[in-house]
Amino acid sequence: MKVFSIKKTSGKTRTIYAPSQEDPAALRAILPDLEDIQRKVCIPRIVHGFVKDRSPVTNAMAHRGRQFTLCLDLSSFFDSVTRDKIDWVVPPSILDKILYEGAARQGLPTSPAAANIAAAIVLTSTHPKRRITPMPDPTRFMTIREVRKVILDLKRRAKRSKQARANLVIFRLSCCCGLRRAEIGGLVFTDLVLTGERPCIQIRKENTKGQRDKRRSRKVPLWWDSGTLNDLREWVEYRKNMGATASDPVVCGMSKHNVGHPLTGKLLASRWKTAIRCLGPERVRQLSIHCGRHSFCSLSRAVGRSSIEIRDAVGHANEATTNIYLHAVESENVPDVFAMPY
Repeated sequence: MKVFSIKKTSGKTRTIYAPSQEDPAALRAILPDLEDIQRKVCIPRIVHGFVKDRSPVTNAMAHRGRQFTLCLDLSSFFDSVTRDKIDWVVPPSILDKILYEGAARQGLPTSPAAANIAAAIVLTSTHPKRRITPMPDPTRFMTIREVRKVILDLKRRAKRSKQARANLVIFRLSCCCGLRRAEIGGLVFTDLVLTGERPCIQIRKENTKGQRDKRRSRKVPLWWDSGTLNDLREWVEYRKNMGATASDPVVCGMSKHNVGHPLTGKLLASRWKTAIRCLGPERVRQLSIHCGRHSFCSLSRAVGRSSIEIRDAVGHANEATTNIYLHAVESENVPDVFAMPY
């Protein structure tokens, strides 16, 4: 390994580590494995450095139209990528080859990928030993066509089945509003604001996720989706005609022995599976009720909602968590997912 210094434009020096003739070939041989880890850990749409078909130009294009842009330069970025920063993501067999004197040095062909991985860890975790959540399986998200197919099938069946009508509401709350299972089960009619210019669902903090002293209430916008808003209005009228009061659960049992009673999480999950059965047994097996929530995130982004809007709607603690799910919709000609033909 040859080590030398070059001058920066600022007048300071930059240390370069030039591998010997045998080293570059060995390092490039492990690049595919390292880049595979990078793809699993990094958020694809925000990584532009040393990635195929990406450049500073594509990075700049992603920030067009912004009122403000903050530019930062990390000091000694590669040299700060040490073993403890990436050792629970990158196996020791690779770490031993890509680090020189304990760090990813400037000049090594593997350092850019290692630096991208370290940056992704900083973005997605504040705990130094927290396991990074891998990029989600695309099969665990519903496509636009699948969402439409399920809604149209449920609407057809709801004309003759009150169970199907209830399943339509469950599907709407999960896939078109992004509610968790416990949030669906905990809704009462006073939580629904279905009039005015900004109709919404008010999620009380006791129904949200997390430590009790850190839970926050939130409002889920219903003005994003007129179809869901109309279905919820029809459901409220239907339940009122059944004798429901303002404090009764929005989603409840519809059979003789449990009519009006709130549904458990297990029953909600089962009703979800029934709701999407028109997609076939393989997709029913793949898609849990929580997949509806993730589908809401990705499809909302596809129709132009910002990641901050989506974060606030689904109640994620930070934008990095939301961004995990935003790459799932392929870059196709995506119409307005919520403009359903009723």
